[in-house]
Amino acid sequence: ESLRKAATCIQLRLHNTSNLKQSLARTHEDDKRLFSVNQLLEDTCAWRLTRQNLVSLIMKYRGQVEYLLQNEHTVDNVIEVAKAICSVLGFVETRDITDAVRRLRAVPLVKAQNSFQSVEAPDKALTEAAVTELSVAITSLIHVYSRSFDANFQLASIPKSP
Repeated sequence: ESLRKAATCIQLRLHNTSNLKQSLARTHEDDKRLFSVNQLLEDTCAWRLTRQNLVSLIMKYRGQVEYLLQNEHTVDNVIEVAKAICSVLGFVETRDITDAVRRLRAVPLVKAQNSFQSVEAPDKALTEAAVTELSVAITSLIHVYSRSFDANFQLASIPKSP
């Protein structure tokens, strides 16, 4: 028989148990044994994320954010560190992070359009709002990751806004 799922044809075949390698077959004990996802990943290149790994990147992110808010030259360094955090968290980028990065990249364009006007406060507010949105999105990703995978830390709570 074949089943259709998303236009992909999946072939299913029934085999007689006498034709199968018994060393590869599941046993009754296999079905009763408890296991975790980390046991399944032992032989892969996955590694345990430690608090120290993440804290070093968060400190770098914080430094780049402070530099951006003081100097307001470019957002590229903040975005690069945010990407590095996503990479450490299993190469995952959430939609919230993508949207926040898009808004942060748009801030210099807004500043360039307003350069003929002397409007400094709204530009800084736009930058701060975009950075806040990115920080909240990163915090949410860290929270989900630490609750879902092998990490030696967990966030106490997710801030709604910094």
